[in-house]
Amino acid sequence: MPIEFSKSSIEVIEAMLFVAILLFSFGFICLAWKKYRQVPGSDDIIFSILKNTAPVAAADELVASGAMTCKRTLNGTKLLITKDPKVADYIFNGRSNTNYVRRPASVEGLKSLGMYNRGLIWNNSIPHWKKIRACFQEALCHENINKAAYNIEIESKDLLVEGEVDLMNLCRQLTFRATLHTFFGIDAREYSSKGIDELQFIQAIISYFKAWEFFLLRPKKYWDRQLVMKHSASITELQFHVKNMISSIDFPSDESNLFVHKLSDICQELQDQDYCQSELLMQSSLEMLLAGTDTSSVTAYYALLGLAGDKELQTNLRNELQAEKDASKSKVLRCVVDETLRFKPVGPVVLREAVKDDPNFPGFYMEGGTAILVHLAEMNLCENVWSSDPDPKYFCPMRFHGKDTNSTDKRFYPFGRGPKGCIGMHLGRREVNTILATVIVNYDMKICGEGSLGSLETHWDIANQPSKPMLIELAKIDAA
Repeated sequence: MPIEFSKSSIEVIEAMLFVAILLFSFGFICLAWKKYRQVPGSDDIIFSILKNTAPVAAADELVASGAMTCKRTLNGTKLLITKDPKVADYIFNGRSNTNYVRRPASVEGLKSLGMYNRGLIWNNSIPHWKKIRACFQEALCHENINKAAYNIEIESKDLLVEGEVDLMNLCRQLTFRATLHTFFGIDAREYSSKGIDELQFIQAIISYFKAWEFFLLRPKKYWDRQLVMKHSASITELQFHVKNMISSIDFPSDESNLFVHKLSDICQELQDQDYCQSELLMQSSLEMLLAGTDTSSVTAYYALLGLAGDKELQTNLRNELQAEKDASKSKVLRCVVDETLRFKPVGPVVLREAVKDDPNFPGFYMEGGTAILVHLAEMNLCENVWSSDPDPKYFCPMRFHGKDTNSTDKRFYPFGRGPKGCIGMHLGRREVNTILATVIVNYDMKICGEGSLGSLETHWDIANQPSKPMLIELAKIDAA
């Protein structure tokens, strides 16, 4: 006998089915939206750096080996990831290194940053890049490097004090002042009269790095509206500070050796229907401040933290510096800086893009347009690359004792090499050397509370930044 339902029962069942369908549909929509909005990634060390920056479809693996993998990104391009020093050497030093002078990026992202075909760092317009680079290269001469180092020595007398000190921000102040004085002709004593707020300016530089990380590689469809507004405001703020700084500078009619004056002439030559002289000048000046302020200061802080955790190393370095008088001749100082660059690199990855096909690429047919990530941070900790004695996973400066790391070591690329190598490497080293020598000769250091350079957490905002810098206690050494 068939079951009969009352009219009211049928209405209840229909309502329940309708609600179930709605809930299922809502859940499906939420799942699809989440998948669309979130940037896929992987938990391994390589993709932990890139999971929010270069979305990778992990299932679409094209080539895989112990030191090299190739995957296809969601926007259809290929991404080759390597920690093989032989591959790194081929890209940086090989005969085909001019094929790897481009850097991969989102065009929309570069436009948001003001870097699209402007400035030096991510300018993929090769003719423009060459002229801007020549101007930077001329400015980074021996005379200006000495001038920056001297400025750091002078300013450190004003900024260094006893007690618990935030050496991360103090290092930023030192390199910021050196950059403004050396390349823009502005002394720290002139900041007030020129409307420059030092701490706000430095904070704007830090915030720009976060915006840079957000916009650089992420396809536009993964842009979160609120984050876009936040990071766009950071970009605008730094641009405001740079424009205000430039407006305070006198531009003489006669020739001047000051970087900003020569840069202005180059930008006048390069201006076109897309960018006027003032926009080009602002972006290149901004990038000089970015590179001059943050990368050297973060490296110096990491080195100071490593020293603060090793009393014997402090003593050995201090004794050598007092004996040598010239910091550039200190072998221990060289070892400390090199080990810092290896153990906690400010630039943990190097990004390149193949301009055209390269059939000679080691272990892989390189197609033009393929993005390449050289994972320096991973390569620097690999026992297959570095001897296990001492263990590469520990901070041990004397592993570099007696070794030349300028050009012959084909496993160590803290500044990259080749046409796209860091143009400011000599300035960076000199600034770090000067900060370390000034602090260690005049102060004993110890880390406040528990912690070490090895335990310090960092995050990738283009530069490898400390997530929560540790304070260091400074105790003045009495002059003998």
